[in-house]
Amino acid sequence: MEYNYTWDEFTDADLTELPGEFTMSSLNLSLDVLNQKQMASMWVCVYEYQFWTPDEGQIGAGDDLEGWVLGPPECYIVNYEVVGSNYSPTYTSSYTTNGEMAHYTATSTIATSPTNDPLLDEEYLHALNVVKSELGTRLHPREQNYLDRQLVVTMQNYWFLKKNMFTEEAKDFSAEAVSTEMAFGEVDFEEQVILDKSFIDNDCLYGVYTAMGKATKFKEYLQNFEPNGSIADLRFTTDDNFATNRETKYHNAMAITDAPISSNEIKRTFNTDINTSGDITNKPDVFKAVAMIHEILHAEMYRKMLDAVRAAEISGNNLNWTNWTSEQFYNDFLNSLENKYFGIFDYFTRYNYGILVGSNPNDYQHQQMAQHYRDVVKQALTDYDPTLTATQKEAISWIGLDTADIVAWQILTPSERTAINNLQSQILNTFSNGCN
Repeated sequence: MEYNYTWDEFTDADLTELPGEFTMSSLNLSLDVLNQKQMASMWVCVYEYQFWTPDEGQIGAGDDLEGWVLGPPECYIVNYEVVGSNYSPTYTSSYTTNGEMAHYTATSTIATSPTNDPLLDEEYLHALNVVKSELGTRLHPREQNYLDRQLVVTMQNYWFLKKNMFTEEAKDFSAEAVSTEMAFGEVDFEEQVILDKSFIDNDCLYGVYTAMGKATKFKEYLQNFEPNGSIADLRFTTDDNFATNRETKYHNAMAITDAPISSNEIKRTFNTDINTSGDITNKPDVFKAVAMIHEILHAEMYRKMLDAVRAAEISGNNLNWTNWTSEQFYNDFLNSLENKYFGIFDYFTRYNYGILVGSNPNDYQHQQMAQHYRDVVKQALTDYDPTLTATQKEAISWIGLDTADIVAWQILTPSERTAINNLQSQILNTFSNGCN
């Protein structure tokens, strides 16, 4: 392709009035020698100029660049194959190569992107093209460049997407996985769980998570009580500014599981803010274990509600029902929830009917957990620390559920509640804390 304007004209052009004159010429790929034709392959590359803003600084060049960038080329491997007695080019895979250098000049500074990594085999090139094509605008340009250099990450996402039939939910998770791994987080593709770097870097939290058996063990706990239990689309993260980012009434919480409002991802945020009473790093490890399984139960309830949304064929795949019609909420969703998960429907309609998800509707979930799911917590504690007595496990299984508005807690006698609270305090003050 030949452009009918100079480089200076191009760089001076207004973004909304770019010069568009160009001439396209056919590319002659014919080879003279027959045996060369039969085993020949050739790279055909197309370059594209992109306008980068400071927050899209090229990889390795800082974040202060702005202007026109000669982006990485879209390249195709063209193979000649025998078709009858003729030879014709067949496109077998495509690849945004790292082998070519793109140059950008601004204020006398020259930066290059992407890095000059070696080309890889055709299977990788095919997988890379599929992942980029399927995820499309879900990926930031920097994430696309990141995939160019990450064979393992690319192949993990390719096989995950393929296994899950390239559904929209799978694409959403895959895009989050790429972003997480680029930020040095951890992704469990089998269980569809994402661990942010902040969670991994917190040695005492990550240590408890690992000691509890990670995502696979959490799933096992759920399935002991619910055969279809899952922890899919779950994210673990931490927040050092919990007091600023959360309402005051939650400052004593060790963690919060957010309702999936904008997507189907269920986010569990652990309170690591030293200025709050709920700071989980200031609690014994056995309390951390309770918090982890407690929040897993919240996530499982949200997951089932999302499943009811899908069964009701309500678009969006989230629980932001403020955008739904009355018919969608009262008829489609509630009928679906009642038919698929009557227990959640029962507690939801009894304790939280009509309250918006955006207000963190944990009350109905805590009511159900206190009445039906504390055995899951106690089983997790048995595996985590076999030295715990039955009385200790009973006491700490009430953590987060021992409040005046919880019916199952109110049913206990005053002496029973006092004994539980006293034992919780003793464990809090005497058991080991790996964060210290």
